[in-house]
Amino acid sequence: MITFPFLKRRMPSASGSPLAPAGVGASSGPPLGEMAPADGVSLLGTLSSLALPDEGLPGGYGVCRRMQTDPQVKACLNTKKFAVLSQGWTVHAASESPEDQAVAAFVRDALAGVRGGVLDALHDVLDALALGVSLVEIVYQIVEGGPYDGMIGLAALKSKDPEGFTFETDAFGNVTALRGLLGETYPPDKFLRLSYMPRYENPLGGSDLQAAYKP
Repeated sequence: MITFPFLKRRMPSASGSPLAPAGVGASSGPPLGEMAPADGVSLLGTLSSLALPDEGLPGGYGVCRRMQTDPQVKACLNTKKFAVLSQGWTVHAASESPEDQAVAAFVRDALAGVRGGVLDALHDVLDALALGVSLVEIVYQIVEGGPYDGMIGLAALKSKDPEGFTFETDAFGNVTALRGLLGETYPPDKFLRLSYMPRYENPLGGSDLQAAYKP
């Protein structure tokens, strides 16, 4: 399940509606626009050394990308991805109450208008099967016109190269921040992050290609 924390946030207006324009009844909102660069190479190689720790993939992400050029490897990964994507997507309200139904309708409308489509974004999310982790930035915007005028909506879901980011965690393995190529910090809830089959809460996950790699 994927959640969009600011889209589902209920911001009561003076009229009691569960949906209100940005800034009404809410102390803060998400940063608007795109923040993170599309790709990059970690200066210290932090992710490359941690993503595939003891399984014999010394080249890290580079090895994973080269393996995906093999026709059989690519076909196997695509089979898994398309099996997931074939299920489509849907939005479920938290309950049958009018308030929750209204929130769900708004989220459904926001996703339907995402540039490039939700399935394209989900396809990018599933890159975690090969890389262990995937990052997709949630790009927010203020809705102009229509029934949701002034609300915080979605402009796009932009895939990012995880090799250009490092994760900061607390003592319990919870991700508290992402750091970019030049040390810039991003809030973790600005991204959709899939950590695939992580061990011991490792946010970098594990790659399906570890089992197929032979040095």
